[in-house]
Amino acid sequence: MKLHVDNMKCGGCVASVKEVLESVPGSQEVVVDLDGHWAEVRGAIDVDEAIASLTEKGYPARRIEQ
Repeated sequence: MKLHVDNMKCGGCVASVKEVLESVPGSQEVVVDLDGHWAEVRGAIDVDEAIASLTEKGYPARRIEQ
């Protein structure tokens, strides 16, 4: 699942987004791209929970349809 993530401005933001997504149950691997403003999560996770968790931390997100 790939998400567009807003408000990422630095390496610290990337680390925060990665930490949030890794904490979502079912997450197996997380890749975050600062320049492209996206994150990809592998595993069986609840997309709404992932988006809510990111938004709560100040990183509004939406699913990218592939």
